[in-house]
Amino acid sequence: MLDRLRSLKDKALETAARRYLNGLAPEVGQVERLALDTGAKTVHATVLLRGAEAPVDLRVGRYQLDRRDERLLVRLHEVTASAPWLDALAGRLLAGREFEIPAEYHTVATAAL
Repeated sequence: MLDRLRSLKDKALETAARRYLNGLAPEVGQVERLALDTGAKTVHATVLLRGAEAPVDLRVGRYQLDRRDERLLVRLHEVTASAPWLDALAGRLLAGREFEIPAEYHTVATAAL
């Protein structure tokens, strides 16, 4: 029963996160698939970059959400990509960094806490 509830929660979060991410930079590419596991705190995304022939897989081996005052922050750890150049870039620019979640997504995102 709890697994079923977690699965439903994860699906709702995936939909909201995918909508948000696809709105960030549509000229760069689109998230085709997104899988969140709030129990394990992991993310798997399949992204089709503009001009690319095949999609790229991105994985976040662990994430953590933190509340600070009115802000909600996500920190990504163990970020990897199936494309070597993107793997190097993701490790350098994403791993260990905090990103603020916009206020309009706080209600949905706190379900992942």
